[in-house]
Amino acid sequence: MPLLATRGAASAKAFGLTAGGGGYVGQILVVAGGGGGGSMPGAQNGGGGGGAGGYRANSLQTFLPGTTATITVGGGGAASNNAPTDGNNSSIIGGVKTDYTSSGGGQGGGYGNSPFRQTGANSGGSGGGGRGGAGGGGGNTGGYSPAEGYDGGPGGSPWGGGGGGGANAASTSSTGANGVANTITGTSVTYAGGGGGGPGASGGGGPAGTGSTGLGGNGSSGGGTGSSGNTGVVIIRIPTDKYSGITSGAPNVTTIATETILTYTGAGTLKA
Repeated sequence: MPLLATRGAASAKAFGLTAGGGGYVGQILVVAGGGGGGSMPGAQNGGGGGGAGGYRANSLQTFLPGTTATITVGGGGAASNNAPTDGNNSSIIGGVKTDYTSSGGGQGGGYGNSPFRQTGANSGGSGGGGRGGAGGGGGNTGGYSPAEGYDGGPGGSPWGGGGGGGANAASTSSTGANGVANTITGTSVTYAGGGGGGPGASGGGGPAGTGSTGLGGNGSSGGGTGSSGNTGVVIIRIPTDKYSGITSGAPNVTTIATETILTYTGAGTLKA
């Protein structure tokens, strides 16, 4: 049985064994939608990158047979010339001993232009990057341990946007912070990177962090509109002999040896 590389999870040596009270043990990964990138109206201005969607994983989650897990997958925050929006939460509610929710990423900072007004970087699963001269938003708004994400970076002087925070680290510049790698699908995939801050008069903008699922949107460059954040994901890995086959929402279903992996990119259910 492979040991799954999941940050913050306990040892998976008991994975697939029956838990107390008739339950069985599986693994889950819950990533929320990334925040929208900030926009700036002036040609010399850059918006802040959106924060990554919150990242949470647990390799020893107890599933409760005969009950139904309801899965929500958060969409990414929208970009706008006025104000971007935060990413949306992802969750598994019911069907498991402990419900899991990840917080949507915070929007990047900028200036709305209809009417002209400042829009600050928001806090979220990971925080959005700040507009020029302003601080970034805070991460881990769910207050989880380990943290679901980290702070966005400050905007540069005078007008460059800060990078969005990621699941692995805070941003301290215009570069979006990196996400976290996980092998729940049988292949190492990186999730929840921060969006890059847009370039301003002080120089070039930063690239997005690694991790496209739950990625924060990039901040605008040269007076354009920032990009939207990416959608999150919910992944469940359980023993195949415990899999009921009763689902909704058309998850992608694969098997590895004696385990079944269900990947939800939209709302759905699973009878545990």
